[in-house]
Amino acid sequence: LVEIRKQCSIPSDASVRVFHGTSRLLAETSLDDIGVAEGSQLTLIVCRTPRCVIASVDGTAKLWDAFSGECLQTFDGHEDEVHSAVFSPDGQRVLTGSGDGAAKLWDVASGECLHTLELESVILS
Repeated sequence: LVEIRKQCSIPSDASVRVFHGTSRLLAETSLDDIGVAEGSQLTLIVCRTPRCVIASVDGTAKLWDAFSGECLQTFDGHEDEVHSAVFSPDGQRVLTGSGDGAAKLWDVASGECLHTLELESVILS
């Protein structure tokens, strides 16, 4: 499984499952153990840990692990309530909008604010 993860450039925060038919390749098994032969088809399933981002009246947005309930990151930098927070399509960035009239783009991994767009009105969505 380690070699498959490397060859397919699978992120470290994702779980990987490999199947041959209904037989699952486990860490302690080999492809031969589950009946894989030359020309066999395998199914690769990659699942990223479900995360959610939540806007807050305290001027922050928080990134949560949906399974464990652990707060993974706090995006802090607005001067008023954060009304909206959304992920970029690739999940690597978060965009927040606030009552302070600013929209901020954040890096999910570091929590760093990458860019601030100042507007003349409250951002609601």
